[in-house]
Amino acid sequence: AWSRWRRSTVRTLSSCCSPITGSWCCPPVWGSSPSCCSWMSVTMVWPTWGGRSCPSPCLKTLLAKNNRLDEASLPKDMGALRLEVVNFSGNQFEELPGQLLQMPTLKTLSMGGNRLKSIPSEIENIPDLEFLYLGGNFISYIPPEIANLPHLSYLVLCDNRIQSVPPQLAQLHSLRSLSLHNNLLTYLPREILSLVHLQELSLRGNPLVVRFVRDLTYATPTLLELAGRTIKSRGIPYNPWELPK
Repeated sequence: AWSRWRRSTVRTLSSCCSPITGSWCCPPVWGSSPSCCSWMSVTMVWPTWGGRSCPSPCLKTLLAKNNRLDEASLPKDMGALRLEVVNFSGNQFEELPGQLLQMPTLKTLSMGGNRLKSIPSEIENIPDLEFLYLGGNFISYIPPEIANLPHLSYLVLCDNRIQSVPPQLAQLHSLRSLSLHNNLLTYLPREILSLVHLQELSLRGNPLVVRFVRDLTYATPTLLELAGRTIKSRGIPYNPWELPK
């Protein structure tokens, strides 16, 4: 199955590799000590071992976006790779490939702009995942198991069909950015407020935001109120006689 990938051009940040007849590939003997190099664009050449094609044990980054890949395009033994970065955005996947769920070393996974309809509960099998981009799909449900990713810092689920957010997301203590804009959200669990490290929360384009604006009954704050908020939030010192009467 790996022969399908021999001419697939990918972009990668760095990997261990060896030049063989003008191509870049890993040594044909597993367990050897290859020289290390940095590359930006290479042609993937899977070496043979024992008369058959085998995955590269040193490949860390695989970018194959904007192709026509689907579940049938991936080798069944791809899970043997110890990848850290995978970008399959802009393809034709209808579900998250099971091979990716067998990679505990994966840190960054991008599958935006596909045809994904759900996030499997097995997503928790990637404990080191830090960045998950699934925007621009047809996802309608966030499984609570996604909360079992202790290192997840960036979660992008924009431009889907998500109607609710599980309160378990409050367990993502490393989460810094949560993008949920352009979905069908009508409610946000209060537990989300406990995400103390959250720096960015995008909710625009949801019925939730429209309702908030419609139900807004407070008058526009005066300049005096805005000045007071700034002084308090930034801890600016002042004397009693400086306060307006």
